[in-house]
Amino acid sequence: MNEILWKATEGEAFEFFQNMTDEQAQAFFDQYLRLRDERLPALNRMYWQTGGGNESDLDYSPDSLEPLWAWAAKQLHRREFTPAELEHARSLPASIRQDYKPPMSEDSLILINDIAYYFAEVLRRNLEGVQWKVCNTKEKRYIDRNQPVLAGFSAPGFTLGINPREWVKRLARRMQDGQAGEDALLRAYEKIAGLLAEQPK
Repeated sequence: MNEILWKATEGEAFEFFQNMTDEQAQAFFDQYLRLRDERLPALNRMYWQTGGGNESDLDYSPDSLEPLWAWAAKQLHRREFTPAELEHARSLPASIRQDYKPPMSEDSLILINDIAYYFAEVLRRNLEGVQWKVCNTKEKRYIDRNQPVLAGFSAPGFTLGINPREWVKRLARRMQDGQAGEDALLRAYEKIAGLLAEQPK
């Protein structure tokens, strides 16, 4: 699996980004966006070759998010626990253990990242002023510090940007747990679009 995709999606990425210098964060950002031009056509190709729909469906319109997510629901899955993860799960209190779910599979993480690229492009192309940037903040342990995020929001709580990978990953987990439907990605777009409407005049 490409290291850029891996670091942008898997659970241990937090420390990887936290420890970056400004120069390293910018280098990662540049490589991440270069990879976008490879991954978006790959997503479209996989979508129509596996019965998602027509090659022209993914046209970067908000409405395209619903068939994309309906198709993704059939592709995404969790892997089994490793022995170490299973041992850890058994050591947890029962109240926590019941919510301790297996991680997404590696193939699913790649797909999540590809869908996040697409989701970000839909946001960027349809919402004025939304652009990619590095999340530069001196706030230690900030969850998205040094990561590629979408900027352009001044609504409270979102001034440092929105991380499309985390939004898509969270939806994928909720979908696996039966808590999100086929329109979840479109609803996420509408929620983010609403943040622009909340911005100060």
